[in-house]
Amino acid sequence: MDLHHTEKIHTKNIQLVNFSIGEEVFGLHIGEVQEIIRIKEFMQLPLTEDYIKGMTNLRNKLIPIIDMRLKFKMESVDYSDLTRVIIVKMNESPIGLVVDSVSNILNLPEQKIEEPPEVYHGLSNKFIRGIGKAEKNDIIILKVDEVLTADEIEMLIKKARKTKKKKVKASAKKMKAAGKTKKKITKAKKKKRAEAVKKKRVKRKKTVKKG
Repeated sequence: MDLHHTEKIHTKNIQLVNFSIGEEVFGLHIGEVQEIIRIKEFMQLPLTEDYIKGMTNLRNKLIPIIDMRLKFKMESVDYSDLTRVIIVKMNESPIGLVVDSVSNILNLPEQKIEEPPEVYHGLSNKFIRGIGKAEKNDIIILKVDEVLTADEIEMLIKKARKTKKKKVKASAKKMKAAGKTKKKITKAKKKKRAEAVKKKRVKRKKTVKKG
């Protein structure tokens, strides 16, 4: 019997999508991330918090866009070529999180994830699932369902639909007005041509009489 035999311990790894917001490195469980896209045009919504940048249309689905810098009370910066939108499923609905950049996917052993304190680098632990102890830096593992509540998401989607409906109505009204203006211009041109033809006829008759 081998007295020195020890049982092999299997370490479970957590896969994290790492991204930066300001000076901090954050992580999301890879299963929470649907896709990562570049920043694109979004429809602004009236009477919403400053961190809600608006809604974007992704494959015919309206998705709220949240600027995570503003959500976490950080300084606002201009978007750059590195800016990305991470599409996550939050409270059963897709949401876009605007971050400064996305770096890599990291395999982190479970035992290297610690419970967060009440406040970590100015951020409430309400938003933190845990603190990952990586080789180069700590990773704030985001509790994604706390970024927006289900009620807030529903309210944004309703507001976006209402705003979109108003824009479509305003666009249709504008097109109708443009059509009416075009008809008036066409009518005026026809009238002008008719008058010019009439003048020419009168001139010809006068010339014939003189002859």
